[in-house]
Amino acid sequence: MMYRALACLALLVAIVGCSSTNVFTDRDPDIEFSEYRTFAFLEPKPLIALPQGSSPLLEGRLVQAARHNLVTRGLTESADQATADLIISFTLGSRERVEATQYPSYYGAGRYGWGDPYYGATEVRTYTEGVLSIDMFDPKRDAPVWHGRTTKYVTQKMRENPDEAINEAVSEILAQFP
Repeated sequence: MMYRALACLALLVAIVGCSSTNVFTDRDPDIEFSEYRTFAFLEPKPLIALPQGSSPLLEGRLVQAARHNLVTRGLTESADQATADLIISFTLGSRERVEATQYPSYYGAGRYGWGDPYYGATEVRTYTEGVLSIDMFDPKRDAPVWHGRTTKYVTQKMRENPDEAINEAVSEILAQFP
């Protein structure tokens, strides 16, 4: 019984861990980000890469989510890319992953719960891992100044309601913007 409880706990931790988002950021340490006041999206298309078979409507959703986040942080969107302090672009990708988990299991129950035959069980699952990157460039320096990336398991719920998933991912990335 103890091993079954441990196996269930390990599986629960793995499943909960899978639903979390991992955010990674990198920045130019010589930049004073408080000096940036305006932003614009890369023209003509801010979404540089899109996974094959994905909806082209994702670009608009990404722009809307980033715009909302940046404006609430006090930045102003510039109508002209040439006058903006920051230029923003996105990269979206996905890949199929395979995960194998091994854990002990048993069958039967002895009188005192020990001494029963045990065997190992292996669970194999495939899933889609999505990656979203947001890059910011300083056009006056002609150089990148900030990069944010998140990876997340793509679920059926995310596919059915992409607005919620994109808003959440963009918010988590931009929460790390200085």
